Amino acid sequence: MKALLINASPKKNGNTARLVGLVADAFRQKGIQAETLCLGEQSYSFCKGCRGCYKTAECVQRDDMQKILEQMAGADVILIASPDYWGDVTGHLKVFIDRCTPYSKAHEPHAALPGGKRGISLALSAGEDPRECKAILMKIDNLFRTLGIKPAASFYTCGILTEQDLERDEGKLAEAAFFASEIAKALVP
Repeated sequence: MKALLINASPKKNGNTARLVGLVADAFRQKGIQAETLCLGEQSYSFCKGCRGCYKTAECVQRDDMQKILEQMAGADVILIASPDYWGDVTGHLKVFIDRCTPYSKAHEPHAALPGGKRGISLALSAGEDPRECKAILMKIDNLFRTLGIKPAASFYTCGILTEQDLERDEGKLAEAAFFASEIAKALVP
């Protein structure tokens, strides 16, 4: 089994990466091949709104999106994790979602990922209001459904402002590690 874990943060080594790393470790312990990718290190442009993909099921732009979508096509499990940026996903993830327009079933022809994929959504917030994290999870799960990926699990944590906050809060770390372990067990009983 192969998993692609996407960190939607612009930071490669922040709190989101730490949570993704916990899941990657749990997956590897269960024999799941886990590859991580940080959207902040990729180079892709805004959707131009040209609707060229409505005719060809392919984006007219050539950048790292094709590579990311190929990695998604080859994965059985796809995890997307986003920190809370003003009550929403990061700009990196929003642009990524927009660039998935060739896969929208709102037009024919449309591109499609191979079937049978499962999705995991993660969100974290500096604030204490869980509604913002829940909105992020809903947006990621909506992307999964649009891409034909079955949402399988989600996790969020609030009150994480700095890397030190996550590392100092043993309860939050333990809760995230438990989630990672349980989802790994569920994927490989």
